[in-house]
Amino acid sequence: MSLDTAELELATAYDNASAIRVSLEKKIESNHTTFLPDSALQQDKADTDKATAQLAALVAKARADFDTHIEGEQARLNLDYGADMTADIGAELDQIEKSGVTRDELGMYLKKYKDNKLALRRLSAMAKAKGYAVTGATYDSLVYLLGTIKHDGQQIIDALPTAQGDGTGMVARIGLNLMAEHVVRYDNLKDAPFMVVDGKIAASVFNETHKPEA
Repeated sequence: MSLDTAELELATAYDNASAIRVSLEKKIESNHTTFLPDSALQQDKADTDKATAQLAALVAKARADFDTHIEGEQARLNLDYGADMTADIGAELDQIEKSGVTRDELGMYLKKYKDNKLALRRLSAMAKAKGYAVTGATYDSLVYLLGTIKHDGQQIIDALPTAQGDGTGMVARIGLNLMAEHVVRYDNLKDAPFMVVDGKIAASVFNETHKPEA
């Protein structure tokens, strides 16, 4: 499972929802050239009820599958950033926290523990307590961006029943474009190097990175 797969599945669900609506529109048009008025209306209702049920099933599956992808990625983050820490590393981090470590020293320790994400999480908290911030693939940054992707997906799913037959349903289409961009950002963030910066600078970078698209 991956966020790329989740994105692809939602795009496919959107196309399928559009196809259902196209089929319904064609059936209703055909009904009014095939049946007498009263019978045409009855057939319209039957066709509409069937399409509505198909859309409801599509939405339910899309939501369940998407939730599984998001929950799986969150679980992976929790595992990566909450792995067991050896007593020696824990003791060294305790000593670092008590020693009044400088920004440069924090940067040095970030490099030292770059492969230990739980240590990185603790060092990030130390930096924050001193008015600094850690940029890069921090747990908080990844969780925030994952939440943004989750919001994108939920908006797309909610808009599936109104997907236009010509593929131009605005809410779902915009949501798909935003989600694609946010997934790329997320993948890039996972590989971003860690740096200790002034807290105000970090806030500026964060706001620029996560600002709403025009």
